Amino acid sequence: MSKSKVKNLSNSQVSVEVKIERDRFKSYWEAAHERAAAKIELKGFRPGAAPKNLIEPLINKEAVFQSAAESAIRDSLRELTEENDWQVIDKPEIDVDEKDMDLIYRAKLTLFPKVALGDYKKIAKTANEELAKTITGLSVDEVELQKSIEWLRESRASEIRSPRPAKAGDLVELSVLVSVADKRLPDLDLKKEKLLIGKDSFLPDFDKHVVGRTEGEEFKLEIKAPENFWQKNLAGQAVTCEVKIEAIFERQLPDLNDEFAKSLVPNFQSLEDLKKGVKEGMLEEKKIREEEKSRIKIVTEIAKASKAELPEVMIDRTLNSLLNELQAFAKQSGRTEDKLREELRPKAREDVMKNLVIYEIVKKENLYPTKEELESEKSRRGKRPDGVDEAAYDDYIYGVILNQKALAYLNSINQ
Repeated sequence: MSKSKVKNLSNSQVSVEVKIERDRFKSYWEAAHERAAAKIELKGFRPGAAPKNLIEPLINKEAVFQSAAESAIRDSLRELTEENDWQVIDKPEIDVDEKDMDLIYRAKLTLFPKVALGDYKKIAKTANEELAKTITGLSVDEVELQKSIEWLRESRASEIRSPRPAKAGDLVELSVLVSVADKRLPDLDLKKEKLLIGKDSFLPDFDKHVVGRTEGEEFKLEIKAPENFWQKNLAGQAVTCEVKIEAIFERQLPDLNDEFAKSLVPNFQSLEDLKKGVKEGMLEEKKIREEEKSRIKIVTEIAKASKAELPEVMIDRTLNSLLNELQAFAKQSGRTEDKLREELRPKAREDVMKNLVIYEIVKKENLYPTKEELESEKSRRGKRPDGVDEAAYDDYIYGVILNQKALAYLNSINQ
């Protein structure tokens, strides 16, 4: 038999003390002893056929106890978690004692947290009503439309190599070697990259120094990066640039007429068709952005209105994932990993809570993905990426669909 004591700890952890009495532990001991005896080989005897009095002194009793204890504890913890409906999410911390053939162990378990959901239906209903009003009021004004049309013209500009000096509006191909305080910074170098004079800028006012230069010309200049420069390791520094003009291209924009519209989309017969299509597309983009903002707001508000004791292991796993995504940013910003970890910890907690409320809503509303939905999504995505474990990939797809169904459900409330 087993006797247990359970104590609730903070952060969704529990401590248990379990006593597996000798009558039960004896069966585990005997099984481990038998396994150990079967592995001993004595010259002149078949495996397992040597006399017990010869085998017994050769058996490692400590190893037998360890093996028996592991089996007994594994079965005991399984029974305990099933009895209490626990979902253990991290490797238990276990201490073991033995007293008169009774096995006593103490374990600290980290459990999947229980979530007390806020009024998610009310929160979603309010947000959906606000979204409907916002979408009704969406529009595209003439200035926005003209900017989009002009962007389309820019994207169709022809580039003609020119022997003349560079001027505003030209596309200049150049190479740049970067140094700060006589120290080379090869990660910031440019090699035959194109810069649009007047619209792009490698460093503040850099393109102004390119105006008037000719192909093949080389020159050196020093520019002080502003204190709020996006690359923190250069902020406020005097940056030395050794520049070579590789090529100069004059850009010619197409005329804004019916032929231009037809060249973009064969179904368009006139410039008015193009403007109408662009306007409709812009409205749809605005609608999608508002819907996405509303989804984020709904989940964020539900998370704020809900309660759960968040296990540190879940926060740490999410934090590690965020850090992996932001490695390049951390390097450019000059932040240490410890500093970035400290800054990202609140976001990690927030992300964990959002995931928990999504999972809880799925459970309450029975929104679990079906086998058919899983297969359909996998088919849509095509071949599984090379090097990705099949079970892990299936878990990922399952999580994606689960999230989509929960968000779709929230978006549908009272609409």
